[in-house]
Amino acid sequence: MLRSLIGTLLVLNCSNTIFAQKLENGKWVDDNLTFKVVYENIRKAGELQLCIANLENDLCIGNLMTPFEVFVYDRKDSLIWSSIWTGTNMQLKFKKRLPLAAKVHIKAKVPYVINKLTTTRIYQQSPLELLYVIQ
Repeated sequence: MLRSLIGTLLVLNCSNTIFAQKLENGKWVDDNLTFKVVYENIRKAGELQLCIANLENDLCIGNLMTPFEVFVYDRKDSLIWSSIWTGTNMQLKFKKRLPLAAKVHIKAKVPYVINKLTTTRIYQQSPLELLYVIQ
């Protein structure tokens, strides 16, 4: 089990270099990235786990980070919670549970992600963004 997990993590960490393109100016670009909700329990426990994933294969890339904002709305589209996160930890724990939560809007603060292993910036045309409807 541990070997399988380590192998998966290695594949996920390396998968970003497969899809990113290096431009002539030395800038890395990858517009196939998105936020992905891995686990959500906002209503009962105030927990949300995210990752940055590749759109083509829907796999999380564990070595990427970006600062982002989280906006939580109720069924009437009223904002009930907002917070800013550095992106170094994608396992979010809100100060309280949000039983009225109906959807979550996650938006990166900048139009790039950072490879934590190499500190390389990988740019996108616009900041990553995800609208997630809570089931």
